[in-house]
Amino acid sequence: MTASAPQTKRPSERTCVGCRRRAATGALARLAVRDGELVFWGPGRARPAGRGAALHADAACLHAALKTGAFGRAFRYKGGIGMVDEADLLQQLKAAAAALINTNASRGEAALRSENRMSP
Repeated sequence: MTASAPQTKRPSERTCVGCRRRAATGALARLAVRDGELVFWGPGRARPAGRGAALHADAACLHAALKTGAFGRAFRYKGGIGMVDEADLLQQLKAAAAALINTNASRGEAALRSENRMSP
């Protein structure tokens, strides 16, 4: 019999619709279409029904996604996204990024507390 090494669980990843780079799920803001408009959701917000998309919290990624029509493809939304206020979306993206940072920091603190409890 051979002893197998314990497998470590890989963090889940998503692809940014703007730059097409992969990143950990916790590092990307999430978007959905609600009533024909793009909305951000994440920590502390209910997940909207339907398909979602991931985006780096970066104005360049948002601009690239809007320019290439990536949101329509990601959502497979036939009705069209309609008029998009890029400045408003950027403001929402910044708020979503701040929430991600706070959530990731909280998770890191919880992991440290857990490790400290396990230490002799």
